[in-house]
Formats: sequence, structure tokens, C-alpha cells
Amino acid sequence: MLVGIGLGTYLGCYGGLFHLLNHAIYKALLFMCVGAVMYATGARRITELGGLRKQMPITSACFFLGALAIAGFPPLNGFWSKLTVYMALARAGLWWAAAIAVLVSILTMVVMVRAAYRVFWGERAPGFASASLAREVPARMWAPMVILAGLCGLLGIYPQMPYPLLHRAAAALATLGR
Repeated sequence: MLVGIGLGTYLGCYGGLFHLLNHAIYKALLFMCVGAVMYATGARRITELGGLRKQMPITSACFFLGALAIAGFPPLNGFWSKLTVYMALARAGLWWAAAIAVLVSILTMVVMVRAAYRVFWGERAPGFASASLAREVPARMWAPMVILAGLCGLLGIYPQMPYPLLHRAAAALATLGR
């Protein structure tokens, strides 16, 4: 976000603002998923969890979708905003910065998918009965997660949806840098 806006170009500002919007969506989704796991299990450490995908399929799917979105995996919303920032960096001739940004996205994906695998597909740690008793959270908790996950997909398929709002803001920001 700051890299894009910091470039001061229209494309950089647009990418930074688009990434701000997307980040708010998938980060909220991931926090809600973590809260759902804590609610269902009482556990607060990844080492206390494992194998929750069968007991919490909605939370599991939402977390994986959020993890892929935050990493910029296509066709999710994070892909388009990150791509826009990468393009702005490349257009500015900052290829080294674009390469670092891509590397950070790859590392983000590895970390997030590893955590998701450990919690939802990994072996359950012995001695933690709370995880074995877990079940999917009530609809009032998973419904907002599903809505946010849907937005990750919707903005990935239709990234032009927020254009009217983002265009005006990016144009205004870009003129401040002159």
C-alpha cells in the first residue's frame, strides 16, 4: 500500500488504494477465522490444534481462501492490487523493488498456507481434547466469513468494481505529489 502510494504516480496510488481495500477484506476474513477457531476450541496456539477441516469445513475453506488472497494468488482480489503495484514499480524502473515485493508475496503464501495446513489438515497434537470436541461455529459467526470470502472472489473476478471510487482518490493523491 505504502509503496504504491509512495511512488506518487496515478498507477501506484491506484494500486495502493486498491490494495488497502483488498487488505481490509482478507485480513478481516483471516481474523474472523482465527476467532472462530479460538471460539470452537478454546486453543490459542497452533501447536494445540490440528485436523480441524472435518469439524470446521466452512472456517477451513474461508481461511484457505483468505490465505491465498493475502498472498496474491489469482484469481483472488489480492492478485490484482498487488499486480497493479508491481506494474507501477516496473513502470518507474524500480525492478529491484518489484522483485522484492514478489518475493514477499511468495513468502506470505508459504507462511499462511503452512499455518492453515497445520491447523486444518495437520495431525492433532496429543493431549489437547478441546480440538477434538470442536465443531463449526454458529451461522452468525460463519456468515460474515463467507461474505468476506465471497468478496475476495468477486473482486478477483471483477476487479473493476471499485474503479469509480478508487480512480477519483488515486487521481487526487497523484496530483498531490506534483
